[in-house]
Amino acid sequence: MSNLKELRRITGAGVNACAKALKDTADNLEKAVSLIHERGLETAQKMSDRQTKAGIVASYIHHDHLKGAIVQLGCETDFVARMPSFLELGEGLAQHVVAMEPRFVEDMLKQQYILQQEYTVEQVLQSVSSGCKEKVELKEFSRFEVGHKSPNSAMPCGTALSPEKQIGTETRIPHVPPPPAQFLPTRIKI
Repeated sequence: MSNLKELRRITGAGVNACAKALKDTADNLEKAVSLIHERGLETAQKMSDRQTKAGIVASYIHHDHLKGAIVQLGCETDFVARMPSFLELGEGLAQHVVAMEPRFVEDMLKQQYILQQEYTVEQVLQSVSSGCKEKVELKEFSRFEVGHKSPNSAMPCGTALSPEKQIGTETRIPHVPPPPAQFLPTRIKI
């Protein structure tokens, strides 16, 4: 039972998928993780022709307030878009954009995901896709940094250089010190 919980924590897969993987691998956790990822890849490939008409826009601002990113993460239904794990993925991908500075969506998919370095961004997206049974895709992103000029800052986010290659944009703004704490907005829950 503890292997089942651990496998679910590691992969995010459903109870039945984890139980079947553990059964198929004679309760070997490492082999079960690999098996779940293989099955997830197969599931994701089957969904590759579906359209992602729903999704979220997620953001991340670095603690120094000098850089940040916005990410558009697509899925098929608004039900999946509202799931806490999907929202966390969006924020994690925005954090990845700030830290790793990818220029293109295609390049970012090949990078090691900063929050789970044993997997690439593409593998994480495929895992989420197989877990929610919907196509999940990174549509576009934009990175901002204070005090620097980017070579592509005038290009709109998502501008296609060719039909198969999307660009992520990076915008750099002159440095302005943050306002004193008493003037900072507070979060409001709705």
